[in-house]
Amino acid sequence: MRHLMMAQFTEAIENLFDSNVVTDILIAFTIIVSIVYYVNYSKGIEEEIKAVISNSLTDVNCDLSKQEPVRS
Repeated sequence: MRHLMMAQFTEAIENLFDSNVVTDILIAFTIIVSIVYYVNYSKGIEEEIKAVISNSLTDVNCDLSKQEPVRS
């Protein structure tokens, strides 16, 4: 019985280090790290995007206000 348990344990360890399992673990770890990074920096990214859009709209508005009216 003990020999059977040891063989099962050894087989489980070998399966753990199978290349497909290692690849899956690395992909899962990468996804988790990406989610944590996004959550930590999402507010800053959002503020920068808002600032860029706001500045672009302000520039467009200023350019439009400087144009001479079109006469028909």
